[in-house]
Amino acid sequence: MRYLVTFIFSFISTLTLGQTTNASTISSSSSTTIATNGSVLNTGRLMLEGELVLDGNGQIQSNNVLSIPTLSFISGNYSLIGTLQIGNSLSLGGVLSTQSEARLIIESSASVDAQDGGYVNGPLYHRGTGDKFYPIGSGDRYTPVSLAGIQGDSINEVSADWYWQIISEGLFNGAQVALPILSEDASLFSGDNVRGVVLEANADRSTATNLGRGNGSDNTQVVSQDITVGPAVVIGVEIVVELVIRYLISPNGDNQNDYLFFVKLDLIEGTKKVYFLDRWGSRVGVEINTFVNDDPSLGPLFERFEPGNYICILELEDGRSIRQAITILKDQ
Repeated sequence: MRYLVTFIFSFISTLTLGQTTNASTISSSSSTTIATNGSVLNTGRLMLEGELVLDGNGQIQSNNVLSIPTLSFISGNYSLIGTLQIGNSLSLGGVLSTQSEARLIIESSASVDAQDGGYVNGPLYHRGTGDKFYPIGSGDRYTPVSLAGIQGDSINEVSADWYWQIISEGLFNGAQVALPILSEDASLFSGDNVRGVVLEANADRSTATNLGRGNGSDNTQVVSQDITVGPAVVIGVEIVVELVIRYLISPNGDNQNDYLFFVKLDLIEGTKKVYFLDRWGSRVGVEINTFVNDDPSLGPLFERFEPGNYICILELEDGRSIRQAITILKDQ
């Protein structure tokens, strides 16, 4: 005859255990904290409404989905085998490694916190949309990543290797991504006039798209300007080209300063639009939608300008805008 044995912890505020092994049913109330410095092995039903505290080394292994409202990992190293769902909060002070086929799922309203070097070594799922923080790592490297403004309704998985992989199980329409600048990235930024950007790679990492550098980027992280739709993102660098406008134009046909010229303009990709303002801020002349240096067809344009000072505005396809005063001289 088989007996069903149920343990109900309702009146004990904190229960401290060594290895926790359950082959039947264990329940706890929301006011109960179960703490252990050993493994948590569950082959039955483990129904916890309170907090599980880990402080040591071991495994979390369950034959079925293990749902815990609050998991506080103080220190040490644990490995996860099976599926663990966190409903309210996850606090990491140690390394939690997700083994093959394991799934660590954070519910959409749950908070995530990492401190004292704690992180998840392996994939981490975070349900829902909005802003999500992924305290993940690879091996002994802490490589946290954030997704802001997640669009869609999905379980988003982020895992780190030499790149960050974003996988969605459902509808994922993109998010702005913030990647940490790691110590091994230092060589990327050793050159002059370079800045970090986020690159979105395709599935086999053979090609990448520059997502740009958004607000919030500094020497600790790079935030993308555009959203990513995955499946992989990585930090890259781009050369910052400082354009210089030759401020003097003398359209007299002597082949010296006859036309408007931008130094290093050929290093900037995309279309360039140019227009001019007079000293009162009103547009003058014709807007040039596809400007190139030393374009003879622009000669008549500058010939129609009255001598004097103007503001030249250059708008680049990447959204940057450069303005500078220019002077047009003509023979009297």
